[in-house]
Amino acid sequence: MKSQIFKNLFSNYLGNFVSMLLGFLIVPFLVSYLGKGAFGISILAESLIVLFQIFSFSIRLALAHHATVSLSQKKVAEFYEYLSAGRKILNIAAFIVFIPGAILSAFFPQIFNVPEQLDAQSRILFFLIVLSFTISMPNMVCWSVLYASHRFDLINYANFGGAIVRAIAIFIIFKFVPLSGYGLTIYGLIYLATTFSQNLIIYLWHKKLLPADNIGSSAGNNAKKIKELLSFGGYASISAIAYIMYETTMNIAINLVMGPSLNAIYAIGTKIPAIFRRLFLEPASSLAPTFSALVANNDKVRLKRLFLFYSKVINIFVFPMGYVLMIFSTLIIQKWMGPDFQSSADVMPLFMGAIIASMPLAICSGINNAYGKIKLPALISLVSSTLNVILGLTLGFGLGMGIKGVALSALLINFVTYTIFMPAYACRYIEVSKLAYWMQTIIKPLLLTLSTFGLLSLLVLNYQKNINFYLLDFEYLMVSVVYAIGAYKIVFNVDEKLALQDLLFSVLRKFGVVPRMAS
Repeated sequence: MKSQIFKNLFSNYLGNFVSMLLGFLIVPFLVSYLGKGAFGISILAESLIVLFQIFSFSIRLALAHHATVSLSQKKVAEFYEYLSAGRKILNIAAFIVFIPGAILSAFFPQIFNVPEQLDAQSRILFFLIVLSFTISMPNMVCWSVLYASHRFDLINYANFGGAIVRAIAIFIIFKFVPLSGYGLTIYGLIYLATTFSQNLIIYLWHKKLLPADNIGSSAGNNAKKIKELLSFGGYASISAIAYIMYETTMNIAINLVMGPSLNAIYAIGTKIPAIFRRLFLEPASSLAPTFSALVANNDKVRLKRLFLFYSKVINIFVFPMGYVLMIFSTLIIQKWMGPDFQSSADVMPLFMGAIIASMPLAICSGINNAYGKIKLPALISLVSSTLNVILGLTLGFGLGMGIKGVALSALLINFVTYTIFMPAYACRYIEVSKLAYWMQTIIKPLLLTLSTFGLLSLLVLNYQKNINFYLLDFEYLMVSVVYAIGAYKIVFNVDEKLALQDLLFSVLRKFGVVPRMAS
């Protein structure tokens, strides 16, 4: 299990790191070739498709949970029954999603205040994105097979492989093919082709794990299994609605009230925090099947150990990196996008703070899902997202704070919901003291960050008026060494230090740096 956990996490971090680098390159490239307004439309179209992900997300989560538990308990027949029931639900859902999506694409320009010159292109773009999502839905059964088999590494390779192909296609086609007046359409076709290739890879890998695919011949009409999936998925859909309200509502509101250009500025301000979220928060989903398997086998000792250890590791990395990005946000935006997007630097630190505050969600949601305790967290997420929308609209539009008010709302609401409530709820089930959790995984890494990187940043900003980047890199490298030693000595307990040493030597042996032990 240790080896597969490492593969899942490594592939997820690698994929998100590659996606982060590609994002830094693609965003300014697309802005230069599409224009600020068209780029804002592409952001809006991709944000809107999240509305259609409510049902698919909930069924995918329910299917993955039940399939993992059945397979972990060696109930193979039940495993196939859940997959068959899930396939039937998703096939029907794909048809239901496609119809309103196609209708919405026809009226897209009128609804979202699209400039006249982008009218036809915006319709085609959104239709292609809807079509891409529709063909993905039935394939979520294949995704669940990989999930239940603890092969998140294969899912990750398919995802970031598709991201690489998409980036290459964008650079080549937009650079060398005359696209005057067709930029958004070509972008939509690339989106469709990439989605199809990713789903094809997932399908082929699922066939390798299940060569005699019995999903279709199993009890797809089993009313009990369908009811269980829909019941679990119902509460999961509440979480999906909450996520959409947080991610999408303000994007739509800004586009409608302030126009696509300011929406592009807002999107750039959230881009690096979103990449940071993908790089550190989303990889924890790779641990979800492991949590479900440990709960299914009632292995609370290893579950508790993994929960605390990973919570510490993720915050030890997140706190200093997030802090530095917040402090130097103005410089980063200026170097990355130029002076036209300087307003994006006003919201980037606040959104970065919101992402850091939501980091406990990364692992706590996995614990809650493993125990099937999703009702109360889902309702709390919905309430917090509703408050986020209300407060964001009040600060941003009512009090005239603009996009900065929207970002401030996200920071405040995320802190209360994901730093305070979610960990307290998860700690109940794995029998960990809430105070001990906050002290060991949040307060200690935070104080260590402020006493090292915080102090250095304060000195740099106040006493180095002309920043020498070579000197700055050296200073932060030295502080990183001090921080790493401090984290090892202060944050980790004896068992966790031994686990880190074992992991380090395993990696070194794998790459031939340390000789393997004689058998």
